[in-house]
Amino acid sequence: MTAPRIALLFLILSTAALADDQGSNKQAGAPLEFQLRDVPGVITIDGQHFEVPVAGTVIVTRENEKLRASVTIDADLKSLQDGLPDVVRRRVNHHDECNEVIDVHTIAISPDGSSLHVDAAAHYEHWECPWTEVFGQRISAGKHKIVEQDGSATLILMPETDGSSVSIRLEVRDMKADGILGDLLKTDILGPWLRDLILQSLPQTTRLANIAEQLPKPLRTLPIRLDSVSFQDRGSGVPGLRVKATIDVSGTIANDAWQHLHEERK
Repeated sequence: MTAPRIALLFLILSTAALADDQGSNKQAGAPLEFQLRDVPGVITIDGQHFEVPVAGTVIVTRENEKLRASVTIDADLKSLQDGLPDVVRRRVNHHDECNEVIDVHTIAISPDGSSLHVDAAAHYEHWECPWTEVFGQRISAGKHKIVEQDGSATLILMPETDGSSVSIRLEVRDMKADGILGDLLKTDILGPWLRDLILQSLPQTTRLANIAEQLPKPLRTLPIRLDSVSFQDRGSGVPGLRVKATIDVSGTIANDAWQHLHEERK
């Protein structure tokens, strides 16, 4: 083979290789990024409304007929931090000087790494109001305070996910109360009741259907799984909630979604 023919063959092969490489790059494509900015959210607990702004990003990649969408959603829990203590006090505080007086006077909610830190302090009194009946008349013997206690406790709330739903594991720490008040702090004020109350406030950002509604339209009907859920410090002690989720599809579904996402960006 002559030198010119060898040179021509090399040029043809090089051009073919370059075309193949460009085709592969076109198939993979540069990642697409979508912003979810200040999506309004409202949570209602005991008739009280809390605004929970939601923002986030969706990064979509495609390679070898597979498409992956990595979703990160951040929720601002400032309104819950400010308003949830009043909800707790309305539910728990009780004043009956012939029975019980319960006063949860302090509740502070703050971020603690990927967990939520709740400090509470309460005052408890137990009263009796004995009486007797004389000639059909009810005669009071006065009020008598039987027990009086002050106490405090710290609760750590740790969110967990199984890929489709969210739960919250709780740990009670630094309990400085015993007897009746200790039981109240563990079960009524800082126990499962408060955990469930906070869990009730999270579906805005953790329910898969709600997450899907915020995604670009070509991704909304695709299967999505939760990867992680964690509390975070948004700065100045303001708690936030971060949710990470993933969509993985392949074949025709991936190709169609990729094409529609490009059209949505135009």
